[in-house]
Amino acid sequence: AIVDPSNRSADMPFNLTFKTQGGEKVVHLATNGEIYNHETIYKGMVENDGWDHGRISGSDCEVIAHAYAKYGGPKTAEMLDGMFAFVVFEEDVKTGKTKCFAARDPVGIKPLYIGRTKCSNSSDDAAAYVFSSELKALVGHADPSTVFAIPPGQHWTPEDGLTCYYNPA
Repeated sequence: AIVDPSNRSADMPFNLTFKTQGGEKVVHLATNGEIYNHETIYKGMVENDGWDHGRISGSDCEVIAHAYAKYGGPKTAEMLDGMFAFVVFEEDVKTGKTKCFAARDPVGIKPLYIGRTKCSNSSDDAAAYVFSSELKALVGHADPSTVFAIPPGQHWTPEDGLTCYYNPA
């Protein structure tokens, strides 16, 4: 909304539907940051990779949803130049399956915290993951023993946990 403040479509979260070979997927994106190379990424997606999904705003952060839909989470995190923290929830419309992906910029300018809620049946299993850019927002929502900051230059999925994507020589 900073790059395109007069367009309410640039407000978070983005909820974008993309056509795929198998049907449709919806990408829900919540992010905090600035993506300096967003125009270069869009241009490359269109000119080199045949991306034909139009933007709904002029927001620099919208490119995250498009790149995620085209390339997946790890490649998206690697191609971004900027300061950012984001979480994507992907829904496959046909199957109802969901995926989650979170990433933080290489330097750690934008914070990103994650925690787990407890199941209502008093089990120790996690019922849900919760994310925030501020610790105080997780109070009362996450079990304090499960809260941690995603380190700079890393991304996270429930399946793989933390993975370093930025490791300069």
